[in-house]
Amino acid sequence: MPYSGKVAVNGINFHGSAEFIFTIADANGSIHWSSATEEQKSLEIFVVNGRYFALLGGQGTPPLPPRLFLDHSSLILKVSVDLKDGEGMRPLLPDQPITATPLALAAEYARIA
Repeated sequence: MPYSGKVAVNGINFHGSAEFIFTIADANGSIHWSSATEEQKSLEIFVVNGRYFALLGGQGTPPLPPRLFLDHSSLILKVSVDLKDGEGMRPLLPDQPITATPLALAAEYARIA
């Protein structure tokens, strides 16, 4: 699932290497997928003028569960980032609701299943 976002600090677009953790959760806060694993705690991504791109379920992250979007109709993406500035991992807010694209993929999966 492709995802792109923006990082700014005090209104200035960040540029450089950063560590990210992506988590998919439901409205109750139950986590259904995370990019962080035992072997890899975060994903290093180079941010260009505030913009970054990640392929969730690819790009060195665990695969997304096949039924994730079938079993859960309302999910949110939580993104945390470490800008390597000594402040550690912090959330990028607001959390993002997962909308049309993954749900369309789930509908196609259900149609052919």
